[in-house]
Amino acid sequence: MLAGGRHSTVEASNPGRGGTGRGLSGSDEGHRELKRTRYVSGRVTAPDAELNAISCAVRLPVKQANCQHIMVFTDSMGSAHRAVDPGVHSGQAFSLSVCRALQEWFEADDLRRITFVYVPSTLRWDIHGEAHKYVTKLKVRAGRLLDSWSSTFQDPTYRGSEFLELQQPDGRPLQPSYLNGGPWLSTFGHSITEFARVCWCITGHAPIGAYYRRFKINEPHGCTCGAALQSRQHILLRCRDRYSVHYPRFLGDIASFMKYNPTAFGFNRDPSGVG
Repeated sequence: MLAGGRHSTVEASNPGRGGTGRGLSGSDEGHRELKRTRYVSGRVTAPDAELNAISCAVRLPVKQANCQHIMVFTDSMGSAHRAVDPGVHSGQAFSLSVCRALQEWFEADDLRRITFVYVPSTLRWDIHGEAHKYVTKLKVRAGRLLDSWSSTFQDPTYRGSEFLELQQPDGRPLQPSYLNGGPWLSTFGHSITEFARVCWCITGHAPIGAYYRRFKINEPHGCTCGAALQSRQHILLRCRDRYSVHYPRFLGDIASFMKYNPTAFGFNRDPSGVG
């Protein structure tokens, strides 16, 4: 990060899930380094580590007296956009921290501005290259996020006792992943209403008889086909009012079931099943 004086320049880097800031104060006569800082992001995804690095880099220069212009050098413009987006997304807490700091900084002077500059990390350009070397010297044993996540996911108390266990095409249990939104979101994310019904089905929190009985909700427990209890297994396998070939083992089975049963696991009071 470069910060202070009349100009502030920030270098954000996150090798090894860490964040770094290198501070310089700037004026027409030249620059001098103010501060170097390294932060450990811990067990987070790469995009969240990027956001953490930018968040750390921005929150330092706004505290410098007479700073009018902040320049952030980063190799991830996608993370730069998310850093100033307060909307709901992964890493929103980092974005809110950045937005809060910048709001107070901008309100103090209308002439203040911030600029994000894309610098490919492979160039090892000037201060960007120095910051990269600086942060990679910090070695932290944090383990792999996905390994920890997959291991924890095996615990029914973590994923939920009613969670529907599915398989990958090779027969292994389906595991969570953040790549391409993960297996569930990448399969059903094209339709919000369908994805809502899929979530209710897989987590066991669908508006059906078994759920009403479990949580003592004053709604009918029986199925429209006449069965005494409308459970998930009954709907997927035995219900005469539903089209089903076999009990689902893969995400593709769930996708086919939802396609041929567009109101299954949805609210009857709403045509889309989502209300």
